[in-house]
Amino acid sequence: MVNVEVPSHLAKFAKYLRDSNVLRTKEGVMADKRVDSFKGTQAIKALLSKEGEKLFGKGLAEEASARKVLQEMMDSGLFLRVVNINNTRYLQPDTSRAWSDDAVYAWVYEGSQLMAIAMGLALIAVVFAIPLYPRWPYPIRIATWYGLMLVVGFVAFVGILAVVRAIV
Repeated sequence: MVNVEVPSHLAKFAKYLRDSNVLRTKEGVMADKRVDSFKGTQAIKALLSKEGEKLFGKGLAEEASARKVLQEMMDSGLFLRVVNINNTRYLQPDTSRAWSDDAVYAWVYEGSQLMAIAMGLALIAVVFAIPLYPRWPYPIRIATWYGLMLVVGFVAFVGILAVVRAIV
């Protein structure tokens, strides 16, 4: 896959739409991969909403300018126009490259993957640290033991509280 730089103003719009609560997305499957899809009318409403106006100013005050921005985003490859196959959750790319309010679109843009990379590195560190537990310094092993007992005690307390609540 070719990594193409997206213009910064389009990346800003994409980040807003991707993280927005205004744009409702549905999960679908395209090419054996989960993707989020949305309708064109919802994307226009999201760009013209009060949150969008606060973020982007009066630049997107009318639907024509919102449609133009969304067409640019689609041309940049941030999302694709798709067709729903037999009213299921399976999606197929559409050959049309023109923006339409009634069409369904699937996100290609995933945003920053920094958190996923950090969590992966943390998981690798934990996987290497656990087998080396006998080599840990004694004070750290004792602190780990007490911390683990604190967590186990809290879980037991919550479980007992749930049982008492169910009885009462």
